[in-house]
Amino acid sequence: MRDIGVVILNEWMKMRHRLKIWLVFGITILLAIGFSYLSFSGDQNRAKDIASIQKDELVQKTKELEKIKKGGDAEEIKELEKSIDRTKQGINTTDNILKGNWKSAIQSKLDQDRAEFKNAKQDKKMAHSASTSNLEKQIAFNEHYLKQDKRPLLTNNAGTFSLTESTAYSATKDVLGLGLSLILPLMVILIMADIVSDETTRGTLKLLLIRPISRTKVLFGKWTAGILATILLVGIFFTVTLLTNFALYGTFGAHAPQFMDVSFVEHMVDKSRFFEPQYSGATLVPISVALFYGFIHMLIASIAIASLTFLFSTIFASPMVSTSIPMVIVVAGTVLLQMSLKSPFFKYFIGTHLSFISTFLDNAWGDSSFYQFTKSNITMTGSIIILLGWILVPTMIAIIRFHKKDILNA
Repeated sequence: MRDIGVVILNEWMKMRHRLKIWLVFGITILLAIGFSYLSFSGDQNRAKDIASIQKDELVQKTKELEKIKKGGDAEEIKELEKSIDRTKQGINTTDNILKGNWKSAIQSKLDQDRAEFKNAKQDKKMAHSASTSNLEKQIAFNEHYLKQDKRPLLTNNAGTFSLTESTAYSATKDVLGLGLSLILPLMVILIMADIVSDETTRGTLKLLLIRPISRTKVLFGKWTAGILATILLVGIFFTVTLLTNFALYGTFGAHAPQFMDVSFVEHMVDKSRFFEPQYSGATLVPISVALFYGFIHMLIASIAIASLTFLFSTIFASPMVSTSIPMVIVVAGTVLLQMSLKSPFFKYFIGTHLSFISTFLDNAWGDSSFYQFTKSNITMTGSIIILLGWILVPTMIAIIRFHKKDILNA
């Protein structure tokens, strides 16, 4: 154990004197702040914006009703009048929430939504529609708010979708989704890619191997040092992102509901394919709790990328090769998430697990880019198990390959 500690300490000293490591950490901090601010500056889901959107919708729908009344279909007019009534009710609910009279307003909305949901479920055309699924989610959310006894976030329902008031927690979730799918993997690769290959090329690894320390301990110590740097990088990215969004949005919203591990069932609605979320079997938690679970997932995924990069660094002497291959894998994962692929094997590919949003599947339906996950119905627990395999297997292969590699005579 002492020998491994010596290797870890030696590796940390090397990292401290490498400009690239400091640049990686500095860039990561700047990106966390930058993306958080960009998200905030373009955000139209703040309280005042949602109230304004609702009023604009009412004006637009009222004008549309006046036009179609002159020669429109009676059924179309009836549906639009219902939509106008819902918009008016939404405006009234928003006003009551902002004034602090939210309990009676939410209870009234809850009773109305329950009745509407019951009728929709009895209607064959509406039973598996997006609007019905959104209604089911809104019922669960309002029940959560009443149970928590805390002011609900403002929501503007528009049939097949809804806009919910942004908070530091929801903004952090969005930024971290981008962070894990692109930023963190690239930064981790830059840390790990030359941890062995560069020393092999320069011949400095021989100096460590001529000491009375086994190759397994040498390699495990280097891997541990790299993993510690990865953990530090992920922790800094998460903390800076959250603190930046606290500064921009305030700390309100920790109690907001968030569905996790939502499964999906495929239906054909009007000859169109629709993936219906099954909220009844999902887990509903406060978003602050969901963010914690998401951080754990993000940490394990980053360690998996680090372990895979470490394997290539052990196999190849060129740092460029050991950098480019993991980057291609990360990009391939991003591409796969954009495609409607039915092969069950893709759910075991590490690249399809590099999305923080995959742990919050309640918004991953319809024509979203997360078809691969919705079809596979991978839970966060299942995703973590697969990622642990991607940590263990590459590390074991790296140790075996390192033992067979002729470094002393290279």
